Amino acid sequence: MIKVAILAINNTVSGCLDQYISIIGKKYYIDFDIDVFVKIEEMLRVIDKEKNYYDIIGLDTKMKASMDIEFIKMIRNINEKVIIIFLADQINEIKICLEIQPFLLLNKPFNQKDVEKNILIAYKKLMKTPAFFEYKFNRCFFKISLKDIIYYESDRKTIFINTIYGVEKIYGKKLDDIEEKLKECKITFLRIHKSILVNFLFVTKIAKGQVILKNKVELPMSENGYKNIQKRFDGEDICNIDLN
Repeated sequence: MIKVAILAINNTVSGCLDQYISIIGKKYYIDFDIDVFVKIEEMLRVIDKEKNYYDIIGLDTKMKASMDIEFIKMIRNINEKVIIIFLADQINEIKICLEIQPFLLLNKPFNQKDVEKNILIAYKKLMKTPAFFEYKFNRCFFKISLKDIIYYESDRKTIFINTIYGVEKIYGKKLDDIEEKLKECKITFLRIHKSILVNFLFVTKIAKGQVILKNKVELPMSENGYKNIQKRFDGEDICNIDLN
């Protein structure tokens, strides 16, 4: 899941950007969790209360408080890898830009093409951060890069982790628990069957009854799995993102 905060001077600006990002999420099968704020205090209250941080923060340059260098430093102290995007009519404060060093500038009024281009650039940068699936077996700890996991498959009390390097096994774990844990990661895993959880980065086609992977493997998809994907995303059209 990619957590996004939009801090804008009014609901028109934030609502437009919220809508565009939601469309991008459905198109590219990316789980975006978007919070919208019109006051800095509201955003900081959420961060402090939930001990939370955001992966991407859009800041409206018309809000003077959002351009405060100390405010930006506070955000980066919470999450040093946060991607800051300025939502700008025009940038007059060059000195502030040089000191804050936003990752991107997104000009208003927004349009779908520009928002998609910039959000995907931010997403690719976030995906470069290493993330692992960790588990314990025989008193030893193991970890596998999430980018290397193709899919999980459960068979009774055994979980088979199919990776690009081979198959690993976990005993005594439930796929439901793994799915819940993976919701916190930035890679989208799809529950296509009660016994299968697949990494969307390896999916080339989704059809009613099956999912086809890049390695030509065909996985069964249940009716409930298909309905859930239809509800969350745009269904069968696959828009894979080249992360290289």
